[in-house]
Amino acid sequence: EGLFDFLKGEVDLNSVLNYIHQYSITLLPIGEIPPNPFVFLESEKMRKLIEDLKKEYDYLIIDGVPVLLFADACYLSKYADGTLIVVRYGKTNYKELESTKDILLSLRSEIIGVVLNAVPKKPGSYYYYYKYYDKYYRRVR
Repeated sequence: EGLFDFLKGEVDLNSVLNYIHQYSITLLPIGEIPPNPFVFLESEKMRKLIEDLKKEYDYLIIDGVPVLLFADACYLSKYADGTLIVVRYGKTNYKELESTKDILLSLRSEIIGVVLNAVPKKPGSYYYYYKYYDKYYRRVR
């Protein structure tokens, strides 16, 4: 059971909520992806699901696909109160980041920040010195 199973009408909202409540971290998997996911993501049923989940939970995090590769993220961003852009060190270039930002702003998405993943741990970096001195300070205490 997943999001698209619900959106296609194969399971009802109570089944989805019962599945979700089984875990300490609430997760609704995507399920089998149909050939035209944007049709479901733009549907009234999706809008209502997001509305119901926002009433049920303090925070609702939607993990989307890359904006530049798939239109799905654009459809999902309209449901979000904020969008967090995730980039990978050494892989995402400035032009791609700028294009992602421009697309999201054109959709009136509220960009709340950027996460930089896979930053190397090397001498000279803040992380490297934190790890080095953390060991030292633990011994001193």
